[in-house]
Amino acid sequence: MANPYVIEGIIEDPGMFFGRRVHLRRLFGHMREMDCVSVVGPPGIGKSSLLYQLTQQEELQGTHTSLYLDLSDPALQSQRAFLGWVIAELGRGVGRMFVGSSVQRLEWVLEILRDEEGRHVLLCLDEFDQFAAALGVTDELFNELRRLAFARLLSLVVAFPCPPEELAREGTTPRAFLRVFDEQMDLGLLSAREADQLIREPPQREGVEFPFQALELARELAGRHPLYLQLAGYHLFEQTPPEGEIDFEAVRERFAEAAFPHLHRLWASLSSQEREACRYYAGVADARPPAVSTRQGLMRKGVVERRGGEYRLFSGHFEEVVRRRRRDLEEPLPVPEELPSPLEAQAAPLEEAAVEAVAPPKAQAEVPEETVAEVVALPPVEERPAPAEAVPKPSPPPPLPTEVRPEPSAGPSPQELSSLTALGCYVVALTFDLLLIIGILVARLLFQLPTRQMVILIGVTALLPILFQILNRLSGGLSARLFGWLLRRL
Repeated sequence: MANPYVIEGIIEDPGMFFGRRVHLRRLFGHMREMDCVSVVGPPGIGKSSLLYQLTQQEELQGTHTSLYLDLSDPALQSQRAFLGWVIAELGRGVGRMFVGSSVQRLEWVLEILRDEEGRHVLLCLDEFDQFAAALGVTDELFNELRRLAFARLLSLVVAFPCPPEELAREGTTPRAFLRVFDEQMDLGLLSAREADQLIREPPQREGVEFPFQALELARELAGRHPLYLQLAGYHLFEQTPPEGEIDFEAVRERFAEAAFPHLHRLWASLSSQEREACRYYAGVADARPPAVSTRQGLMRKGVVERRGGEYRLFSGHFEEVVRRRRRDLEEPLPVPEELPSPLEAQAAPLEEAAVEAVAPPKAQAEVPEETVAEVVALPPVEERPAPAEAVPKPSPPPPLPTEVRPEPSAGPSPQELSSLTALGCYVVALTFDLLLIIGILVARLLFQLPTRQMVILIGVTALLPILFQILNRLSGGLSARLFGWLLRRL
């Protein structure tokens, strides 16, 4: 039986692509209008798979020529290589041969596809931040792509690891280019139903039924995160014998080893405030509670979710890693000695070959570019592994201890302390209100206060707890912090 789960690369099998149906429907609507969309999410949340699956949808096959480009490929990180590849692939999609590597040539191809073939063009650009930071890419290319998009000659769906405005502030992406996007689509965690389908259905197709304990372990290790659900399902499937019980301890160890590089990359993508918030939600005693904006940002990224009325990290395994291995997350991963790879060593010759492949021969310099009938195919690049003695194998991170439970702390956890603080503020406000009502009743008995005035005063005191909470929020939780300070001293 083949393991159905995918732990490396994008999800190409539509049967393994769970969830994101709402996102696909929204993207279909934008594609019909020739709009442009930015897809934002942290590493591993499923941006690449969403873009690839969009280009494979049958609803677009008859009306669109769709291309998916992984722009992390160094061979595409120059303006000429990018344009040459797009032009050639657009021609191949309709059974024609287009050659060129200029924006004017691309515009000519787009007009031919629209007027002669009756097709719209959809470009799904993955890892766009790496492409934008490449030395061979200029702002002129972004401006030309924006012009072609505004002219409704092509639609762009671009994946970003963070909101595009952050890249604009860093100077990676021109701010004017961001005006091309009609919507920013944030990818978060799967729904509970989608996560359950992802862990249940793939093994059932192979004739394997996970027991209830395996499903519970997958939820503990991965939560509702698509990448870690794939990892958990993969190792559960590997440890499921034809007869007998699953070795859950081995599943935990294999998952911890495979998930750590991804968690390390996720941790590196977080800001210092977001890391402190993760420590707080993991229950670290000395962590400070985050601001509302930080919490909302982590929820958009799928790092924090609300479960059982509390804000928690997306999985119990990640909480354990943050509590016990936070320093491992902040240290660089063990990597082999940096040697030039075959692809890097041949990057420059490949770029020159690409230029020569699309340029006409010198003897036919006067022949227009449109009349070129054949393209010299690039020779395949043979990747030779480096000698074993030159590149030491990276040592895997130590397995995460699973049976050892953290000792209970002497005092309350940060979340318990926050709940006690909020409860204490309410109790203080209600007690103050009750004392005022008792004072009003005593004043009526002693000074014969009219009934109407007594009712008005009692009604006003009933509003005092609400006013107290409003003032507490306007002051940034000053009274709550003071009460929390008293609780900590007690």
